[in-house]
Amino acid sequence: NLISKLLIGNNAKLTLIGVYAGLVYVLWLTCFRKTLFSDIQLIMYHEWPFADRVEKLCEEVYLVRELGELQLEEELFAQLIFLHRSPETLIRFTRPKSISKKQEQCQNQHLHQN
Repeated sequence: NLISKLLIGNNAKLTLIGVYAGLVYVLWLTCFRKTLFSDIQLIMYHEWPFADRVEKLCEEVYLVRELGELQLEEELFAQLIFLHRSPETLIRFTRPKSISKKQEQCQNQHLHQN
């Protein structure tokens, strides 16, 4: 009873202002973070050099689903999930086919030197 009188008594206005300010602060931070940092997570997907292969893989998943080939659909979907979980593999998968192995090795050496 004494604790409730202390909280509700003289400090009631300060407590309500503090709760309101805290709520406004948390909501502002959430909105601020979403507007500034929402594109950071999508950069990897927007910067693919050759996204046609990933798009073709997605189309194949839908095609085999329509045909009822559930085992093949599961394998293709697993490959798609593996690509999205491994950024290095995804970059290799989305490279144009014209890049030779020698060019790829030179690019890898250059990246590791920096």
